[in-house]
Amino acid sequence: MTEYSGEEVADLVGANLADRLALDDGPYTDADLDALTDALGEGAELADRVAEGDVAALATLLSPAFLQANSEFESFADFLGASPWARSNVDAAFAGRRDGDDADPAAATTSSFLSRTTAFRTPGEMVQAAVVYRCRAALDEGEAESEEEGGDAAASGEDA
Repeated sequence: MTEYSGEEVADLVGANLADRLALDDGPYTDADLDALTDALGEGAELADRVAEGDVAALATLLSPAFLQANSEFESFADFLGASPWARSNVDAAFAGRRDGDDADPAAATTSSFLSRTTAFRTPGEMVQAAVVYRCRAALDEGEAESEEEGGDAAASGEDA
């Protein structure tokens, strides 16, 4: 099994994302990298859909675990219920830049509601952090599975 250092993974994903993921020295396995790239691809796709106004994608990104870790809310329904946005216009608050529009998108607009109730200032920051959160969770899950497999092998007398 190939193992990669944190530095090698940082080279793969870029310094900014590596910093946000708080990568340690490793080792990281092929399975870890697969999980990370899958989560990053899925997260980027969800973020694109959010920028286009897809509320279901926003609800998926703002998972209960993410909201509990980064806000005062337990669920997307709680978040939406307390927000100044109704379900019918939350899509506009998280909208990305439209083709041909040079103005800052709504997602880049500072929100006093978010500043007061979450760890974020803008809807865009929140979406970016949710993508990173999904990636970190995928890495953590992969590391936990690797530790379990290593522990199972050690308990049975096999080489890990």
